[in-house]
Amino acid sequence: MTIFENIIIEGFGSIISPITYKLNNPGLTIIAGPNGAGKTTITNALSWCVWGQLVKPKKSSFVPWPHVIDSTYKGTKVTVNYKKGNSQYQVIRCNDYSGKILGKSGKNRLIVIKDGKELIEEGLRNKADYQKWIINNIGYSFDLFRVSILFSQELDSLMK
Repeated sequence: MTIFENIIIEGFGSIISPITYKLNNPGLTIIAGPNGAGKTTITNALSWCVWGQLVKPKKSSFVPWPHVIDSTYKGTKVTVNYKKGNSQYQVIRCNDYSGKILGKSGKNRLIVIKDGKELIEEGLRNKADYQKWIINNIGYSFDLFRVSILFSQELDSLMK
């Protein structure tokens, strides 16, 4: 079973400075806050990091909002930490990231770390190969993840 533990978001949507959001709370999770607080940003960051797609692509982007970019902005980096069986995994996805990851510039990379070591296996040559590996390892598709998220606007429509 896959257990998402936390997500670290930097330079994504409304979030510039790194924040960590705990994901392994038992039960139903409700993220509430005013417009622009980062509710959709958290779900989009998780989705973008793991599946390479945004949950709400028509209404949002991973590119930071111009008015929140400041001198600390290094690009976009999202890290998702999860457990599966006895192993600990990290998926790190970057876009134009100038910081270092494992001693190399982040740039536009997709990195998988298993039990503290970068996953480098035969057959994993590019982002597409890593993306397929991640989806297979996690055990469910983007579509299944997307339908498990319910936004308040959709809940209102569902109730009507």
